[in-house]
Amino acid sequence: MITLSANDKELKVFLHKLGDAVLDYQRLQGFLFAIACSPEPVKPSEWFELIWLDDEPQFDNKAEAKRFLALLVDDMQVLERSLEQGQLLPFFCPSSLEQQRQLGLWCEGFLFAHQYLDELWELALMDIDDEAIDDAVTAALNLASAFTDVLVSDQLQFEEGFGADNSATEPAAQQQLQEAYQWFDEVLAVYADVRGQWRNSSTQHDADQLFLALEPVARDQLCPCGSGEIFAKCCLH
Repeated sequence: MITLSANDKELKVFLHKLGDAVLDYQRLQGFLFAIACSPEPVKPSEWFELIWLDDEPQFDNKAEAKRFLALLVDDMQVLERSLEQGQLLPFFCPSSLEQQRQLGLWCEGFLFAHQYLDELWELALMDIDDEAIDDAVTAALNLASAFTDVLVSDQLQFEEGFGADNSATEPAAQQQLQEAYQWFDEVLAVYADVRGQWRNSSTQHDADQLFLALEPVARDQLCPCGSGEIFAKCCLH
């Protein structure tokens, strides 16, 4: 379970004061989780404007606005440290409808941020080229979408393997939820690891290119810079 920031209560007070102008607490936590898992780092100046539901957020003064941003950055740093320690989801498996609703809100924020980063994710997954990782990321997104159904229904609606059954007993439904939540935790671990995988892949690619560039090249061979010209008429010239 993710460790909360020491300033968590103060952040909640700010969010309550701002009301409908900003993402609520659970949606914000899911949003920041996806931003922290981005294949490439995203600066606060880029994601800060995305959390606003109102074009003109209201603060009493500039100091208050700066404090709010500082709280968000602190929250993000705590979240990143939690991810490094393998702490992913913000709470244990929800057992009540209210807890399920909170999970649904978290997933909404998570999906919102992932959609913003969608093109970057496509590029990263294409470079990594690992079917198992592709499947895990897809499963994470599908499960997050399924968990958001609790916001419009009294019980979670799952697709293949987790279909709602009106005849199911409450213990059976709770068992389904526990299995889905455990699976969600597992695929989110893969999701969170993609950023490291892609950086390692990019570093290896750069090292390979450097190695090729350092190898002796004959005058009549293609230039290792990739121009398509022979070495004598390109970089050697």
